Amino acid sequence: MMEQKKRKSPLSLTELVILISGITVVVLICLLGVLFAGDMTKGSDEKEIAALRASEVIETCKAYHGDLKGASDKLSGTVASDDENGSGRLIVRYPEDGLVVDLEAVSKDVTDLLVKAMVKVEKLNTENIDEKNPIYTVQAAWQKSSQTAK
Repeated sequence: MMEQKKRKSPLSLTELVILISGITVVVLICLLGVLFAGDMTKGSDEKEIAALRASEVIETCKAYHGDLKGASDKLSGTVASDDENGSGRLIVRYPEDGLVVDLEAVSKDVTDLLVKAMVKVEKLNTENIDEKNPIYTVQAAWQKSSQTAK
């Protein structure tokens, strides 16, 4: 009788091909996860900068007790509208970040001591300034100054 030859390798060729294919799939999934995480971080960084810029505008308005003209001068922005009740609109552009912050303050009446504002941060499209893409939105409120809250 002929003796059967013992296999030198503990795995057959088919088993090796299946094992290598499985490892390849796992590696590809991991690489896709790393690439996807990089894209998520980029978007996260953009939102973080937008939140920082919105906070800067809000805190400046609070420091000036809702005086949009004073805040505008400090931030090099423009006041689109302003009234004695504390309502108005302040627009601040940050070309270095490609962002524009639009703060719209609303005070319901003269006796209201609280100014409420909706703040939107949008991408600044350099070709068409009127066309903006929203990134971040937040609501804010501050107390009117004693001069405007009569």
